[in-house]
Amino acid sequence: MLRRWTDVEIEFLERNYESMKTTDIARKLARSEQAVTRRANKNGLTKNTTWTEDEDIYLAYFVYENDTDIGEAAIFLNRSRNAVKSRLVSLRKRDDSVGYIRRKWTEGEDEFLRQNYKIMSNKSLGESLRRTSAAIDYRKRFLKLKPSRAVSMHRERIIDLATKGYYRTEIATELDISVIALNGFLTKNNIYCQKKPMRERDLSRFKMEATKVAERKLRC
Repeated sequence: MLRRWTDVEIEFLERNYESMKTTDIARKLARSEQAVTRRANKNGLTKNTTWTEDEDIYLAYFVYENDTDIGEAAIFLNRSRNAVKSRLVSLRKRDDSVGYIRRKWTEGEDEFLRQNYKIMSNKSLGESLRRTSAAIDYRKRFLKLKPSRAVSMHRERIIDLATKGYYRTEIATELDISVIALNGFLTKNNIYCQKKPMRERDLSRFKMEATKVAERKLRC
């Protein structure tokens, strides 16, 4: 007779399927690998463990700042809710400043973005709304707001930095532009620029940004 899956087992599977080996999960739950795989397929879980730097930035910034909910994050990233949950668990193991999603965007904030995104930088918008630059950038994309030409203004500088071997995140920081907008500009203009390898990514920048957000909140 097949042993029924308990709620505790299912929760463990959903949290760890993407990041743990199937053999380890099977051993932990005292089940066969086939049983684990069947249940994972039934729950829509996958082993797609390749997460881009942009996706990690999205989760680290958005989740810390409580800017959305799991469902919205899953839709934006085109991933399952369980995959997002699993990735958050993985990020928290590496950086305990990554928090939990709660706060949603208000209609007033969205309207403010629509009225000012063409004339204000992400940094200025973030300061006005008490959100990070990354949060502003992703919300603009979610609302399908067309980006301004701020990136193209830095064309020569971007090419110069890319030629010198700067990573995309470093160029974005140097020029105070979003990584997403920079990626689009590079692709559109067929400009090669290397991404920072996973092993070299410095998650301390998330903590620094988190500290700034916390300080702003304390002043309010």
